[in-house]
Amino acid sequence: METGPFSPGVQLILIIAVGAASQLIAWRLKLPSILFLLIAGVLCGPVAGVLTPHEIFGPSLEPLVQLAVALILFEGGLSLKPRDRSSAGSVALSLITVGALLNLVCLTALAYVFLPLSLPLAALLAAILVVTGPTVVIPLLRTLRIRSPVRPILHWEGILIDPIGVLLAILIAEICAGQAQSIAPIHMLLGIGISLTAGVVLGLLAAKLVTRLIGAHILPDYLHIPFTIAVIFVTVLLSDTIHHESGLVAVTVMGMSLARCREAWIHSIEEFVGHLQSIFIAILFVVLSAGLKPEYLSFVNLGFPVFLLGMIFIARPLSVMIATVRSDLSLKHRLAISSIAPRGIVSASLASSLGLSLARNGVEGAEALTPYAFLSIIFTVIVYSFGGRWACRKLGVSEAAREGALFVGGTPFARHFASSLRNHGFQVAVVDTNYENIRLMEREELTCYSGSILSEGLKDRLNLEGIGKLLALTANDEANSLAVLEFRSEFGAAWVYQFAGASQADERAESRLEGRVLCDAEFSWPRVEELWRKGYRIDVLPAAEVLSRTSSENDHERAVVLGTIESSGALRLRVAGEDKSISEEARVLVFAPPHGRWYITPPAAPSKGIAKVLEKAGGA
Repeated sequence: METGPFSPGVQLILIIAVGAASQLIAWRLKLPSILFLLIAGVLCGPVAGVLTPHEIFGPSLEPLVQLAVALILFEGGLSLKPRDRSSAGSVALSLITVGALLNLVCLTALAYVFLPLSLPLAALLAAILVVTGPTVVIPLLRTLRIRSPVRPILHWEGILIDPIGVLLAILIAEICAGQAQSIAPIHMLLGIGISLTAGVVLGLLAAKLVTRLIGAHILPDYLHIPFTIAVIFVTVLLSDTIHHESGLVAVTVMGMSLARCREAWIHSIEEFVGHLQSIFIAILFVVLSAGLKPEYLSFVNLGFPVFLLGMIFIARPLSVMIATVRSDLSLKHRLAISSIAPRGIVSASLASSLGLSLARNGVEGAEALTPYAFLSIIFTVIVYSFGGRWACRKLGVSEAAREGALFVGGTPFARHFASSLRNHGFQVAVVDTNYENIRLMEREELTCYSGSILSEGLKDRLNLEGIGKLLALTANDEANSLAVLEFRSEFGAAWVYQFAGASQADERAESRLEGRVLCDAEFSWPRVEELWRKGYRIDVLPAAEVLSRTSSENDHERAVVLGTIESSGALRLRVAGEDKSISEEARVLVFAPPHGRWYITPPAAPSKGIAKVLEKAGGA
């Protein structure tokens, strides 16, 4: 079998490598990864002919895609936090019922009028494109940093609409194939009822099984994740046996049910499946876009751009506005929801499988479903990636850069640090268990939370908008490390900090540290407390002033550079072992004695630009 210039093994490695590289580029450019995954797949597939996924996987491609989508939907259900259910769940329910029905009707009318499709095929294309999905919505929400209440609503809609849209598409496809034309409405309602019932029951039973066996410690720890994944796939198989594609309902319900579990073991499953779904999203987008064919462009006629514009500017806004008419959402929030609806993996896989199946059954015009769906996916991803960013900024529902900090511990040093950042425009919040510290922070008008940072109830109350860093600054090294472990998946390992160990001479103390060491190995809690009693305080000074007050003599008091506020507004905290240079335009967070000169160790080396400033000013 001809598989392009490379063997199947090499192509598999290329798919993974191209997917990872595309995600890395997207992260560096702060753009949605879907754009780069689609571009990479098209370049490696139909343009260069390097990847030929359909020839590599053959008939296995469709079930592999289905299992990957099932795992992605399980992770999506697991990410639906109970705290968002009351505010986002009701609106999302309206969007996936009333909104989906209105969207289906609008898209059917647009496809029937502007595309050369029969009414049943127009309805099938509309059902395929009703689906948004977590594979595109969640990465877009992460990139655009959309605020509540819009973010959780779009999150819930993107996950719950997938199984609903799939069921609609499957049932309409059966009508297109001539299997249920005489009783189409009854057939559709009966099919949806059976699928939802089977999916919900099996999903709840699967979640109960996992909770029972793992929660009761019947399984060893190292089998928790393999067992859960096996249950996911078996649940899909059993549910699909009852009714085709109802497995996606089952795994979504299973994830939602497990999301209510407060046990520690659920976090390890959530973290692993989260990493796995990121890999699957990259692979699926590359594989499906690499399978596009150049002849798909021949299906583009004058009516297709009109159909696309109607889908974005008529169908989506109209369905959202009507579905949310009785909600408490403001007009700007409803417009923001209308501006985010990219189509993704589920639409692509449905179009591929159903279009091919109907074409084989002799349904005239079915071969056009795949190109129309894929071109719609590419267009909506591009439009919503850039247009959605612009619209959310104009509507004021997107966060500023998440440069703020969550402080663990309300000690005088931590409170002063948080106040210094707050006074320079950063969002801050402090968590502490001490009532007196909480009272002092309230007096200082700092955002504060009373309770343990490890408490699930407290995590549900935290508002992390604008916050992208964690500073664990309690007197207890173990408590700091546990806080870091708890929030490392939220902020990323690069943005969680803690004090150095109380005794760096003791290697075991160092080994307990889980976060990045703030400043240097000597900056421990006892050292900070000692300096605080000496009158040291945090100040924010221009870089030139800091360096001009820095002495090369060690007979002065030592000052500690905590970090810099760059001209771009970014907060860069200093950590042990990193470059200590200070840029010319930066403002410096320095923990220093109130008067006179000081010395800094490790030295705060000036950049070339700052050196020129100091030379002109005659500074040290």
